[in-house]
Amino acid sequence: MSDRATPERQRHGGDWLVRETEPGDVFSPETLGDEHRLIGQMAAEFVTKDVLPYSRTVQPRHTRTYGVNKVGLERRGFTPDQIASIEQAFRFLQRSKLNVSQALEAIRKDVDGPEARILVEFIESSTRGVHK
Repeated sequence: MSDRATPERQRHGGDWLVRETEPGDVFSPETLGDEHRLIGQMAAEFVTKDVLPYSRTVQPRHTRTYGVNKVGLERRGFTPDQIASIEQAFRFLQRSKLNVSQALEAIRKDVDGPEARILVEFIESSTRGVHK
């Protein structure tokens, strides 16, 4: 039996979000165009390293984190003190002349709060490295 969707079973747009759908009904290799292949290629290039939690990350040419996602954190209910703690940790990671190991040690020593611990643990547990 073929995994390819028949025209009457094939889903379009966001239809697959609201109806019971098999993966083959959404896409099959035969329906992937150049656009889909480019999106897949870009996604594969983007995820060569982990993206830091709490960060704003872009990929104009090389993926780069350019700060704390303050608006997103505020929307999620983070307090000003929690955001300040995260920003202080990011300063050690991004703006100091410390390497990652030294920055993590400085964060452990000088930054209070569970958010900083989460950031440190995330970086230490990353097997691919992180974008910074």
